[in-house]
Amino acid sequence: MDSKSSRVRRGEPAAVRVISADEGLAPGWKGKILAGFPRWTLRTTGLEAGASRLDEAVLRCEAEVAVYPAELLAFPRPDGLAIAALVAGPGTSGGHPLEGHLAVVVRRERADLRMDLAGIDVRAKYGMVSLVGATREDLLVPRADRAMRNADIIFYDDLLDSGILGKYRGEKVYVGKRRGRPSARQDEINKRIYSAAVSGRRVVRLKCGDPLIFSRGGEEIRFLRERLVEVEVIPGISSAQVAAASSLIPFTHRGISNRLVFLSGHGIGGKERETLVYFMAASRLGRIASRLVKSGKGGATPAAVIQNAGQEHERIIVTTLTGLEKMEIESPVILVVGEVVRQFQRTERLLFLGPDPDGCRLNRVLVQYPALGRRKLRLDLGQYDGLVFRNEATVRDYFRIYGSIPRHMLIYASGPAAANMLKQRGYYCLFCSESRPDLGPERFTIHL
Repeated sequence: MDSKSSRVRRGEPAAVRVISADEGLAPGWKGKILAGFPRWTLRTTGLEAGASRLDEAVLRCEAEVAVYPAELLAFPRPDGLAIAALVAGPGTSGGHPLEGHLAVVVRRERADLRMDLAGIDVRAKYGMVSLVGATREDLLVPRADRAMRNADIIFYDDLLDSGILGKYRGEKVYVGKRRGRPSARQDEINKRIYSAAVSGRRVVRLKCGDPLIFSRGGEEIRFLRERLVEVEVIPGISSAQVAAASSLIPFTHRGISNRLVFLSGHGIGGKERETLVYFMAASRLGRIASRLVKSGKGGATPAAVIQNAGQEHERIIVTTLTGLEKMEIESPVILVVGEVVRQFQRTERLLFLGPDPDGCRLNRVLVQYPALGRRKLRLDLGQYDGLVFRNEATVRDYFRIYGSIPRHMLIYASGPAAANMLKQRGYYCLFCSESRPDLGPERFTIHL
């Protein structure tokens, strides 16, 4: 086995250096975090150093772990870091929901530390929020249907097809907005979704059309992610697309229209802040960037290059117009240009190997990869944060194809059979419980 790419626990674990801002932390925090790790050594610094300085120390490998008040977490998070645990504090005084909690931060590549700390992470009991787009029941995508079947609670808007909700068991809560009618305020909607998620419920936020086009989906995502609740978005068919299909009016037509602009009637008279989305952009990134800079956009304007969007081998590269000028990448590519790109926060994705991911209660984004043994394409595992093994067959197929598990990857198993097979290969794992969903992820007591 390749020692550089495996994560086998052998002999005495290496010492772990912990840096913290001791002031402002609740009494007894050291016992909560350090008690189970006798080889961890602590160095404290003042809060005047700031959470960003502690983050930098971990990134520079001056320490393996940083601990500081969770309300100081920056958003978006620095690339390369992961919040290994959120440790419960004494509660809040009505301020930030994370007040009194501790954030335990490590480098993203240190999956061993992240798995060690899973047992004290209160987020293991959180539910996940799915932002789902819907227009009509017959246009609902299968993934959206699965999310709503599994949902404990559904917060829904005014829908074009009110019959969509009827077949789902979850509690239904209306939070729609109509001009001239009593409506829920957006900040109240955000809080209700958050409260449901932290109580451990699977939450669906059901929106008419697509969740990220004129629907305040971005505001809800930011509110939840700043509070460390995992969010996924399941796209829907927007009402504009339905209108085009019903009227048979093509939005683009060769020789007539090669540019499409979506505008909100509510924004008339205000300052226009546009987002540009380019299809089929792979071979023209430099040309597009040069043209935009010549038209007045600054070279520092953020841009996102999304290759193989929505596929198992998706890649997302965040850069600027200047960075695009010399970029080379294979198609297919979607290019997004505009200030909204600054909202990008890397989403942790786990590769679920095998059938039936619905029984897995992990509050993470799962990308299903069934029939692993029959796949010809080798995935770039660097694009994923972990693996979930459904059964023994997926363990066998994985090691036959890939040989070992990269050091940065979290490892989960759906049952003891898969876990024992991983143990035989020198890996320990976390358990995503199906029979006891109230427990969330548990550690199998498997150590070498």
